[in-house]
Amino acid sequence: MAETMVSSFWGPVTSTTEWCEKNYTHSSYIAEFYNTISNVPCILLALIGLINALRQRFEKRFSILHLSNMVLAIGSMLFHATLQHVQQQSDETPMVWEMLLYIYVLYSPDWHYRSTMPTFMFFYGAAFAIFHSQQLEWSPRVVYFLGFFPYVKIQKPKTQ
Repeated sequence: MAETMVSSFWGPVTSTTEWCEKNYTHSSYIAEFYNTISNVPCILLALIGLINALRQRFEKRFSILHLSNMVLAIGSMLFHATLQHVQQQSDETPMVWEMLLYIYVLYSPDWHYRSTMPTFMFFYGAAFAIFHSQQLEWSPRVVYFLGFFPYVKIQKPKTQ
């Protein structure tokens, strides 16, 4: 393919991050082709996990986790296909929600404060989404730090 600029169906790139692929080399509909299609196995595996969790009647938190994995993969697929700022948020915000959900799934059986911690995590995730939607220039490091921060705050002290 010649080094000509391929016109994009989605308009100019408005995301704050571009990854290692050249944009729109395979299609004018998909900016980062391989990053986009790499989410298909994630969606399928999450769907298989959800079906198995429902069949085996696992606790609801595991079904919610599989649904969250699908939302994350779909958001990532949208972002890498379009490289638009709104879709970038649909990729990054579910990453933080996913981290909060993993913390919940891993630690909820051991919590002595079962009602306050899920409430805190819900409000933290909602506040992050609102604040993140107002910011235009966040680096991925900031997003990952803010997702990891509650993990540090809720670690139980080690018993001796």
